[in-house]
Amino acid sequence: MVSADAFDAGWVDAATARALAKESKLSEGLFLRSLIERAKKLSRSTMSNYRVGAVVLGGSGAIYLGANIELPGSELCQTIHAEQSVVINALSHGETRLAALAISAAPCGSCRQFLNELADADRLAIWLARDTPYSLVDLLPKSFGPQDLGVTGGLLAPQDNGLVTQGRPDAAGQAALDAANRSYAPYTKSFAGCVFVLDDGTLWPGPYVENAAFNPSLSPGQTALVGLTMAGRDWRTIREVVLVETSDSPVDHRRALDQLLGSLGLGITPATILVTAKVGEA
Repeated sequence: MVSADAFDAGWVDAATARALAKESKLSEGLFLRSLIERAKKLSRSTMSNYRVGAVVLGGSGAIYLGANIELPGSELCQTIHAEQSVVINALSHGETRLAALAISAAPCGSCRQFLNELADADRLAIWLARDTPYSLVDLLPKSFGPQDLGVTGGLLAPQDNGLVTQGRPDAAGQAALDAANRSYAPYTKSFAGCVFVLDDGTLWPGPYVENAAFNPSLSPGQTALVGLTMAGRDWRTIREVVLVETSDSPVDHRRALDQLLGSLGLGITPATILVTAKVGEA
């Protein structure tokens, strides 16, 4: 019997996912939907009091949870939707493809646009309250996406942005640099990443993630916050934040991070490391 606490980290590996599915004796869609209530417990719906849960089956066979995150005192555009958080949770664990998604409510237009950025968006099975899945084409016909702007690949496709910095960064700086090199910014080339350092020394990195429609893009701070929240960690344990961004970035990642940290009420000023891309790369 697999422990009921298997999802305490916000995800389970493929072997555990298979064991849970076998124990449930449910079809794929019903099994994923049965986990939605567990995902909703991770919601930080402090303004709307409306909990949304999302569950995704990765191409690796692992399963990830997502939930909506709201930041009191901040602009509503800082809100992270459950569909966004579950995709970012999968991304942070190295997933390169999503097979199926179960959601507690039909995705809003913004989330449909966000999902359309996935490299395999047309193959994603979306489970709502019916016995057969929807495709994203069903939910977002005549869409606008990466292909309309000449971008090949897409979100979750492996990225290596070739960013370098002078000197040898410490562990937090290196984690932020690695996140920036994994960031998905095909439209503005504003590659960036950040890392939250917790009281116990744990590092929680987050890469910048863009969208063809620009909004809904997610800042490095938002994606780092997703990983932290889906793992059930306390925001108040963040003691240091490091941001890596390119020196000529048209996007002000530092300002976005300052706003995010201000809304968390932590009184932290992030350290910023400016980097450049290798000649001929990015």
